[in-house]
Amino acid sequence: MPKLSISRRHEFFNWVPLDPEKREGYRLGRGRHADIKLSGHTDISREHAWIFYNAEEDQWYLVDQSLFGTFLNGQRIVEKVPVKLNSGDSIRIHDYLLIFNMESSIFVADVSNVYDSPLPLRETSKFEYLISQLSERMGQLSHDGAFFVRYVAETVRRSFHVDNCFVGIYDEEGKHFVHSYNDSNDVALQGRKFRPSESFLAAVRNERRALSSFDVSNDPEFKNFETLMHSRVRSAVGIPILGNAGVLYLDSRNNPQQNYTDEDLDFLCSLCGANGIIGFLVNTLRQIHGDHEEVLIPFSPQLSEIVDEIYRHVARAQEHVLILGESGTGKELAARLIHRYSERANRPFLSFNCTAIPAPLFDDAFFGHDKGSFTDANGPRKGYYESALGGTL
Repeated sequence: MPKLSISRRHEFFNWVPLDPEKREGYRLGRGRHADIKLSGHTDISREHAWIFYNAEEDQWYLVDQSLFGTFLNGQRIVEKVPVKLNSGDSIRIHDYLLIFNMESSIFVADVSNVYDSPLPLRETSKFEYLISQLSERMGQLSHDGAFFVRYVAETVRRSFHVDNCFVGIYDEEGKHFVHSYNDSNDVALQGRKFRPSESFLAAVRNERRALSSFDVSNDPEFKNFETLMHSRVRSAVGIPILGNAGVLYLDSRNNPQQNYTDEDLDFLCSLCGANGIIGFLVNTLRQIHGDHEEVLIPFSPQLSEIVDEIYRHVARAQEHVLILGESGTGKELAARLIHRYSERANRPFLSFNCTAIPAPLFDDAFFGHDKGSFTDANGPRKGYYESALGGTL
């Protein structure tokens, strides 16, 4: 079954399966009747575009129905004229990027040939290519750390045409890599394994900011990184992932044209931040494999839609939230996800079962007590409200 991989401003992804049996097709827009909701800007029409399947031709089509335009592979299409969709086509609607793919599943069961036949770069931008490649593998990338570092390193290197790329995820103490991968296309290494400068990676981790140079040999900020200075590196960039959770490193050594632009750096930094797709994946991997609470991972289109709604709207609202669902459907996991994506993420998250608290003790549990308030009150105790101050209860 075909699908649309969806991203917005290089941030959180979603994917939607497209059922050929749905005769009326799929309406895209910000209106309440849209099948695929693209919320936000008024430049997105209520029914902005339409995707439908022609069974006789065995062909999917895209139709623009807006005043503001729909772009297919970078070209604005004619309003109300059906245009054929091919696997890998990119659709841009305002700040949304949608990638149409005919593959039957985003999950990788057999990855033995993933790296043997890399997909060619389309005539779309390297940004669109990178996001589409990451969103294609979200299922495995979000729970397999070894696959994550290898796939991201190879995909980033191909996208930006650099000589070397390194991706690493640190342990909880931030001292050692639990997963790392070096990917190199530098023929000068003659088969030797590429290794990035450890002092440079440590500087990126400690300073928690991107370090970059288009001319390493003449950059005073890079004079202390001897390995880079002695390795013929022309340009280099190191970007922290989620502060100090990991690092992304790229360099170019041979081709003078392999320099990065400020736009490239901004894009990569956004991907590695808390709202970026790489940052999200690393956060999920660390929580799955670390000593943390259970986490919610979107392995179905319905759950992915819920997570996307939490990320975009619910977590950013300063309101009370009521989560409804049967026992075992993940209400507490959804609550933890709201907390993690909110401005309160660095404050306490307290969860308790109201039915487990006897009625006479309810006030004490929520509001606490001072010493001497009752017979066994030997000292002050904070209630749930005070303990969760600034966080989530």
